[in-house]
Formats: sequence, structure tokens, C-alpha cells
Amino acid sequence: MTYAKVIAVTADVAWDVTLLTWGAYAPLQHLMTGEEYHSVCETMRLPNGTIFPLPMVLPVPASVAEAVHPGEDLEMVGRYGFAGQIKVTEIFKRDLLDEAATVYLTTDIRHPGVAHLLSQSPWCLAGDIKVLHPPDLPFHEPVHPGQVKALIRKYQWRTIAAFQTRTTVPHG
Repeated sequence: MTYAKVIAVTADVAWDVTLLTWGAYAPLQHLMTGEEYHSVCETMRLPNGTIFPLPMVLPVPASVAEAVHPGEDLEMVGRYGFAGQIKVTEIFKRDLLDEAATVYLTTDIRHPGVAHLLSQSPWCLAGDIKVLHPPDLPFHEPVHPGQVKALIRKYQWRTIAAFQTRTTVPHG
């Protein structure tokens, strides 16, 4: 399928989209709508009450937000070979300072999360996503979240511990 519109995404967005499709951000299965975004920022919960601590959005430049319409299929491309698709369901604008204050409890740009957030566009696309090619990994990725869940069921594990480092993939 050929898409009329292609958007470039950052490495961070490519990884978030990939992890979202792998089930790492369950129960979320799509990029957040405006309602979901505001609910998470205000209450750390999805509208259905499920705890979800951070917004999962696709920031785009204002020029893209103005040119795109709900119902459109867009191609996403990014670094490290990432390729994906989004079926746009909504375009919305967020208040970045309000998001920083409610999510990080500060608007101080010395906070790395706030600095990163304020460097983004306030415009976002919501919608269903598909990853055609995940970003290439500089190392072997042994198990995806769905595979971990299957192992837990298979071995009937009742106690599970996990460890995640912050800089396991290249950023940019």
C-alpha cells in the first residue's frame, strides 16, 4: 500500500510505538486520544479508571497537524530502519507547561523530562498503529512482553521481578 503522506518520527517515538504494539504499555493499544491524554495528565488514569502514569502520544509539527484529517492513513518513518503506519482518529493540541506541571510536578527545564517535553510540538495525532519494521537493535532482544506473559503462564510463576535500564537503546 502506498501512502500519500509520510511523517518522520524521532527515535523515542519509534520505540514507544514499537513497544506499544508489542504490548509493553498494556492495556493501551493505540496512541492516546485527547480524552485519554487529559485523563492521564489529570488523574494518572485512563478514562476507564485503569492506572496509566504517562501520556503516550505522537507529537507532530503544526504543519502536519494542519494537513492531516481523521480517517487518513499515514506512513511513519524513523531512524534505525523504523517503518510504521497510523490510521488517524484525532488531531489535538496539548498544553506542554500544564502537562509538565501535572506529570512531572514541575516546569523547571533543568528536569530532563520537562526539558524533553518542552522541546516537542504541542500538536498530536491519535490513532491505531502498526509497526512494519521495528527499529534495529544494537543487541539481541531476547523476549517481548507477550512472550514473558506466556512464560509466566507456562511455568505458573507467582513471583516475578524485572529490571530495566534507562539507556539501552540509542536516542535521537
